[in-house]
Amino acid sequence: MKLACDIKNNNKFLIFIFFLSVTLRFIFFNFFVKDSSVLWQFDSRVYKQVAEKIIEKKQINNLDESPHFYRVPGYSIFLALTNFDSNFNNSLLIQIILSGFIPILIFYLSLILFPQNFLLAKLSALYSCIHLGFIIFSGLALTESIFLILFLSFLILYFKNNFFYAGILLGFASMFRPVGHYLFFLTIFLILFLTKNLKYKLTNILFIFSGWLIVILPWLLRNFLLTEYLFFSTLPGMHFIKHSAARIYMQVNNISYMNALNTINQEWVQSIKKYSQDNNKILNEAEICNIGEKIAFDYFIKYPFIALNLSVKNILKTCFSLYSSELLFLDSGGVLPDYSNNNNVFDLFKRFLIPKVNNKFIILFIYLEIIFFIFLILGFVGFIINSVYYSIDRKILVKLILFVYLFIFISLSCGFARLRLPIEPILIILSVKFWLYNFLKKRNYE
Repeated sequence: MKLACDIKNNNKFLIFIFFLSVTLRFIFFNFFVKDSSVLWQFDSRVYKQVAEKIIEKKQINNLDESPHFYRVPGYSIFLALTNFDSNFNNSLLIQIILSGFIPILIFYLSLILFPQNFLLAKLSALYSCIHLGFIIFSGLALTESIFLILFLSFLILYFKNNFFYAGILLGFASMFRPVGHYLFFLTIFLILFLTKNLKYKLTNILFIFSGWLIVILPWLLRNFLLTEYLFFSTLPGMHFIKHSAARIYMQVNNISYMNALNTINQEWVQSIKKYSQDNNKILNEAEICNIGEKIAFDYFIKYPFIALNLSVKNILKTCFSLYSSELLFLDSGGVLPDYSNNNNVFDLFKRFLIPKVNNKFIILFIYLEIIFFIFLILGFVGFIINSVYYSIDRKILVKLILFVYLFIFISLSCGFARLRLPIEPILIILSVKFWLYNFLKKRNYE
């Protein structure tokens, strides 16, 4: 009832930020994204190929008609459902419109965390309209925007204590990025930690688990029936081979990344052959993935200090890289930063401070993002400091900080700015809260 009243009292503002958000995203898409030669390459190509098979065969298959396990199916299903006139760019236009709801969701999340602080909610929503990460990913064929919509909706219902429907939204989010099981266990921990009544704890856990299970169970059952293993995707095997084991091997032997990757891939192939011969069977993709994960884990154990150093670097890259890197990627025609033993911190800063671009407008966006990012980080740190002195802020921080830690921690094998995008709304709300207090000089801190 209270939420409905908030909608009625602020409907003009919400309509304004929706149209502002969508307009900025459409303009950006038309000028920087839609004509890119790599718009449907790399990860996007896989999503598109699976979507084409869903449209053609009504099955989640690869190009060779084998069952697809590599990624969770949510985004490919979205592309298939929104593909009109055999043009997947139409899916991106629909995605841009849907992404216009992100600032609105941030508005309500802010109100739930800080009731009656409408100025904070409005400023957070406005900031979200011009947030370069939200703008860029709204028009890319990647899971980030849809996942963020589902994740924000989950957080809103979770903090409103509507656990069953929160679980359902968490289930749908799990179908777009294979992190839902981590989020599920995190929410269970928070329920156990923040709730005193045992019966209430168990009831809430049951509700959120039931909602989550309803959505994910068909996908897990499908995978189990085809492979006899319960899993969300086989991405981790290749992911840890490419981004962890190969990079550790590269540093240990002081060779190029590609040579290291080729060596590790050969080790993976040989391990698959040996396991297959020892067990007299042809391995399925789940078993191949498990072997890849084991190889990577063995390298973690064998070279713990190199692995730790690499993990810290990846986490720092996730924390402090710019979303503008996606613009550099598009502008260069798909050239990725080179993994090299000779790379240093200066090279990372040089890439953004003195960028080599064809479209000079990108430089303007890079510097604007740097300014806004400094504002965001300083505000977030300021909020943490304030939480030491103000109990209300401390309670909010306890509720949110583990979500921040989770998304940062799971990037330990591969550091990209887009991996922190789901926690950006949290950073925005808490940072704006600090700056509001600082500029308005509130003595009665709310």
